[in-house]
Amino acid sequence: MPKGSLSSFLVTGTAWAFGARLLALFAGIASQAILARLIPPESLGAYFLIQSFVIIAANVGEFGLNRPIARMISTDLGQERPGAALRALWSALEISAMSAFVVVVFITAGPGKWLSIHVFDSQTMADSVALIGLWIIGRIVLDIGSAALQGLHRVGISSFLSSALSPTLIAVAFGSLLLVNASVDFETAMRIAAGATISSALLCVLIVARPFSSVRASGPSRRRELFASTLPVFGAGILQVASAQADIWIVGAQLNPEEVAFYGAAKRLTTLVGFPVLVLAAVVPPMMADLYARDERSRLEGLLRMATTAVSIPMLCGLSIFLLFGSEILSLAYGDAYAPAAPLLHILCVERFVYTILGTGSLLLVMTGHERAVLRITLVSALLSFVALYVGGRVGGTVGVAVGFSVSSIGTTIWYFLEARRRTGIWVHVNPMATGQMVEFLKRMARVKS
Repeated sequence: MPKGSLSSFLVTGTAWAFGARLLALFAGIASQAILARLIPPESLGAYFLIQSFVIIAANVGEFGLNRPIARMISTDLGQERPGAALRALWSALEISAMSAFVVVVFITAGPGKWLSIHVFDSQTMADSVALIGLWIIGRIVLDIGSAALQGLHRVGISSFLSSALSPTLIAVAFGSLLLVNASVDFETAMRIAAGATISSALLCVLIVARPFSSVRASGPSRRRELFASTLPVFGAGILQVASAQADIWIVGAQLNPEEVAFYGAAKRLTTLVGFPVLVLAAVVPPMMADLYARDERSRLEGLLRMATTAVSIPMLCGLSIFLLFGSEILSLAYGDAYAPAAPLLHILCVERFVYTILGTGSLLLVMTGHERAVLRITLVSALLSFVALYVGGRVGGTVGVAVGFSVSSIGTTIWYFLEARRRTGIWVHVNPMATGQMVEFLKRMARVKS
């Protein structure tokens, strides 16, 4: 359990999560930038599509269990019931094993190949369905294990395993191949990606098992309890992920593989602008549940707004750089052939700006028991988003898709923000007036890092 005040836990956890997410960010971009120099743009486009496919399939396979299991373990340990926490973890694994089996069979038994050939017109993707299945299994295990570590309040190692280790291993492997001028085909790249994810998942299993090594699971199965809280989160989570990935799917279905590569390269770089919010998402969930349950809403609002304000600073710096030097950054990262993607980078950065400054409204709703509100918002927003993306792709190509994605995502972010305020009474957006708190927060982070 965390020691000291919650604000100290927030600072320490944010420092560790910041480092892990920053490493993941640069490792992910580096791996794709190196791969762009090893394989042609059309193959890189297929790689982007497969990554998106893995993300969506893994979210289906984990069945929305990441947040509920983190909350259950944290609550049970807080009430000194480690046996119940272990029972909850076993119940989550039973559910995810069944859903993962269904997902992998669906992909490898035929429908996956049909989608690859008839929707995305990619024989390369169809030939890799077995490796895609292994990649998905590794990602599911890694997500569930990382959520369990978050419930154990081991935020740093959870962030490192869930986001940083796998892309770092991939980047090192691709970089080594580039240094020795090795001949690399698409299948080799897929084997490296799937192998790195599976290795990370196995390490995560070992780390999660250690705290429970002397604990025996107690109490009845908690599958029913998990289902009750998981189903709304699962539905909302799938729709959120599908909305976030639908743009590259639309590009893949309507346009050629080279344009998929351009769009994927631009979107990947925008994570440099929006990654501070990912840091908060890795740290604040236990704090949200604890303070809201104790009805300390003013304290929770102050901490959330102060943290959102602090992490907005690097976002503004990154946005300014991308707007001024978008073409040069794309050329430096991926090669001169990707410089025409600069307009896409500019449009997508606007969406990341709004997403960051409005804070973690959807996460606050989930962690305070308003999962059904999240599901309703996500359902409506996802439907509107799909329409905007489809029409945008038909009318304006990749630029139209980027505009449709940004407009729909901004609208969804605003809706979450207002709904979180209406249901919890808490604002989560930046607070420029809280400069004193923000400076103290940054000083504490600097002391933790040193």
